Amino acid sequence: MRWSIFTKLFVAFIVVSLIVFASISVLINSSFRSGLQNYVNANEMEQVHSLAISAAALYEQHGSWRPVRQNPRVWANLMLQLGEAPPPMHKPLPPRRQEQQALTPLSFRVNLLNRIKKPILGRY
Repeated sequence: MRWSIFTKLFVAFIVVSLIVFASISVLINSSFRSGLQNYVNANEMEQVHSLAISAAALYEQHGSWRPVRQNPRVWANLMLQLGEAPPPMHKPLPPRRQEQQALTPLSFRVNLLNRIKKPILGRY
């Protein structure tokens, strides 16, 4: 069976349209993901900065990290002020897994370190 010139052009047009549509879809998806990731990262960095300021004020007020070490609720309250869920108080934290890191709440991923980078609170 021979195809007419109209059929050949029509099929070529459909194939090119599908390729263009697929390419545009991939580019839009990539752009959206990148923009969303940048937004989430910037928002999280603002939260971490606010947490650092609050922790520094707490240290300045007490002169040590003793209140945080003795009462984990102090750290939980700092997290709640940011709108983050505090880590569980009496349950051990789950082991770190790379694939879950993006879905893990900020309170599970932030550590409190002293001036010489010695861990005070969090997952080390």
